[in-house]
Amino acid sequence: MRKEMKSLHDNQTWELVELPNGKRAIDCKWIYTMKDESIDVVEKFFKARLMANGFEQRKGIDYTEGFIQSAYDPCVYMKRVSNTSFGLILLVLYVDDMLISAKDRFEISKLKVQLSSEFNMKDLDPAKRILGMEIHKDESSSKLWLTQTQYAEKVLARFNMSNAKAVSTPLAAHFKLSVALCPTDAIDKELMSSIAYESAVGNIMYLLVRTRRDIAYAVGKVSRYMSNPRRKH
Repeated sequence: MRKEMKSLHDNQTWELVELPNGKRAIDCKWIYTMKDESIDVVEKFFKARLMANGFEQRKGIDYTEGFIQSAYDPCVYMKRVSNTSFGLILLVLYVDDMLISAKDRFEISKLKVQLSSEFNMKDLDPAKRILGMEIHKDESSSKLWLTQTQYAEKVLARFNMSNAKAVSTPLAAHFKLSVALCPTDAIDKELMSSIAYESAVGNIMYLLVRTRRDIAYAVGKVSRYMSNPRRKH
């Protein structure tokens, strides 16, 4: 918690002010998780994040529209001169996760120094994972693979399926799903209320959009019944 607070202060996340008349401050809460530091060694650490309770905001009082148009930067298209790719640096940024790619390692180091002078950054050296994906590289063949083995294992463990039998196809041809299978009475619906069906589908959707396009059809089928699923779904 102290580390999180220090990071928030160092990055000037907020500005302390007197609460204006007629305004209401929302609460905040601490969220605690355990994160994996490395994919090669089972190394975990506790993470604390301070979150604002945005759900306490009242429409028409604290905000008017959920989504509004805002100014955006126009796209700029530039022809790259041949033989200059060695000076090209690709920077991928997602909230506070970053990847830097370039053919010249010295240029990468210079960029890291420049960014570190303005932001509090943690250098994890060669990229091995990002956003729940493992990164595998073979520099001899200039190939790169993305996997989500650890994420998939966590999802299986969460839904008590770690020992489930593996299958070669996501959805066998004989396996039929339909609205006719959905619960029709209060007893069946009550039995299903304790099963986090929507959460399970959401978890496998993340696999789909990242690395597992082969499960697109199966995920599409099971997502049709999220409002009223049965065990067979």
